[in-house]
Amino acid sequence: AVGLLNFSSAAKGFRTDITQSAQENYRFTGTAKTAAAGDGSSFTVYVQGEVTIPNGLWDAVPLSTDGGKPVYLDEIVGRYTKTPPATVGDWIQRVGIITYTDGGVLPTRILIQIMQEIQN
Repeated sequence: AVGLLNFSSAAKGFRTDITQSAQENYRFTGTAKTAAAGDGSSFTVYVQGEVTIPNGLWDAVPLSTDGGKPVYLDEIVGRYTKTPPATVGDWIQRVGIITYTDGGVLPTRILIQIMQEIQN
């Protein structure tokens, strides 16, 4: 889960979450190609299409019956969840829907559908 900040002429990427402080600084932009992408590093960001999300980037690996369910940013930076956040003041940021999951053997795929965030 990636947000972007623009410092002078170069945009920098940062892992993001749905906490109030994160949303005040930068908005969700897309998903990084690799889990190794860290704050301020160079990496590819996907903003549309189907992408693979490694199992380690989920709060709980989606079940084989979770196909078609929405995906949200998690409260933990850089992670995804099937459950919208419920903490007052945090943001609900839907990022897509699950297109493939087998319950954790292979990584889950999602179709990116970035929607306007709303605040709890």
